[in-house]
Amino acid sequence: MKDLNWGLLTDDLLEILLINQTELSERCKVTQQSVSNWTTGVRSPGVYARHVLRELAVEAKIKLEDYKNKRSAKKALEKVVHGNENLISEEVLLFARRLALLPKKQCEKIIDMAEFLLEHK
Repeated sequence: MKDLNWGLLTDDLLEILLINQTELSERCKVTQQSVSNWTTGVRSPGVYARHVLRELAVEAKIKLEDYKNKRSAKKALEKVVHGNENLISEEVLLFARRLALLPKKQCEKIIDMAEFLLEHK
């Protein structure tokens, strides 16, 4: 799958499978520093490591679609906004753009907080 957020996927695999970076590096046949570089976004895994990460995602029951980079979501948002600028305020548009750039877990936390605030308004 093209344009995956390998760092976020790696973080979630470590958390869900209860393994550390060293164990993951052994499975992927890379150094622990390589795994660290994936999680921080410095580097992306190679072909073999990507294959192993995909297999581990299946084992962890993770949907790879959830780890697509936000570029496609950002482009979709731009398409919706063009021609409909009167329907969306500038503040909401700015918020949506910033939200689209955040990692999945941070997005979920922010959305949960917003829903809570709206319910208790």
